[in-house]
Amino acid sequence: GAFLQYSAFAKTNPSFEVFHYDVSISPNIKDRSFSGKTTIQVKATAEGTEELRFPINKLSIERVIVGGNETLFKVEKEDLIIKLPKRLQVNESAEAKISYTGGPAPGINFGQTYFYTAYFTCHWMICLEEPFPKASIILRIKVPESYRTVASGKLLRETLSSEKTKESVWEQKRPYSTYLFG
Repeated sequence: GAFLQYSAFAKTNPSFEVFHYDVSISPNIKDRSFSGKTTIQVKATAEGTEELRFPINKLSIERVIVGGNETLFKVEKEDLIIKLPKRLQVNESAEAKISYTGGPAPGINFGQTYFYTAYFTCHWMICLEEPFPKASIILRIKVPESYRTVASGKLLRETLSSEKTKESVWEQKRPYSTYLFG
């Protein structure tokens, strides 16, 4: 059970932990697709951490930025592997910004006038899937101004744009497992 799952997590991500996600998502209901950007703050848990690895679950990675600079990355099987510009020491932090697009997948549901997610968080944002690591999140949802948004956490603000869209910003300060985000 849980020991085997944790053991598998330790093998795939032994050198860092995520402590915060900042996610922007823009669904396109008509095309049944979405674009997103996930900023991930990590802390090294091992000396010499040189890469970050996350599942992509059929998301198409467009760009990765670390330390303000575009960074080399590769997709190997179903994992995004980000090469850090320098090795991290224990407790040293880094931030990766990942831009991507996606479409219908498990947990992502499109209707004629709505879009929602249920579990399967890592199918609409870049994150660690395992239930053990916990992190805080800010979730920014950009939708047509007539739409209403609901998400985990507290609604911080809604901002209207000149494009007849609005951005709703939700914050969950208490760290949770990623499958509870949405």
